[in-house]
Amino acid sequence: MVEAKRRQPSVIPFTEFEGMKPPYSNLLKEAGPDQYYDLLVPEEILEMIAEQTNLFASQTSQPGKQSLDQATVMSRNRFELLLQYLHFSDNLSVDRNDRIAKIRPLIDALNATFQKYYSPKEDVCVDESQVPFRGRIIFRQYNKSKRHKYVCPTAQYSSTAPCRSRSTNKVTVSMAGGEKSSLNMTIR
Repeated sequence: MVEAKRRQPSVIPFTEFEGMKPPYSNLLKEAGPDQYYDLLVPEEILEMIAEQTNLFASQTSQPGKQSLDQATVMSRNRFELLLQYLHFSDNLSVDRNDRIAKIRPLIDALNATFQKYYSPKEDVCVDESQVPFRGRIIFRQYNKSKRHKYVCPTAQYSSTAPCRSRSTNKVTVSMAGGEKSSLNMTIR
């Protein structure tokens, strides 16, 4: 008796390079966390943050407030002032229909850097979780049956979990806006 063959799903072979792309993988074999950080968060991103923060401070500065000029030692008041004016995009040129327009330049710059230096492994898993959050943000969700009724959804990416992926080597972190907003990780 011949057993009927089940229909097998077509599996696309994974042929992409995994991990840090050459020549960076060879350069960073003995590297510490600070060297990885310097590679994945380049100076251009920090300069963009400083430029946008200074622009916002100059647009909203009030007489009698301390300026954001460079200092050798940071006091608590200076830290609070920097935190108050921290910005990632120009308020005058943001798209009002884009819910994450204020952080889009940072997300785009980080995605470009990550895609330049890193390729995900064949096994990819994306996990969504919720963090208790009571602040004012459009992504906050309400669930009356939970102990923490207000939460902000987050996504975690793991390249070592036993989930099958048909993707190539591009991982993009994005936030989707709409009636139900959440963090999404798109693997293309």
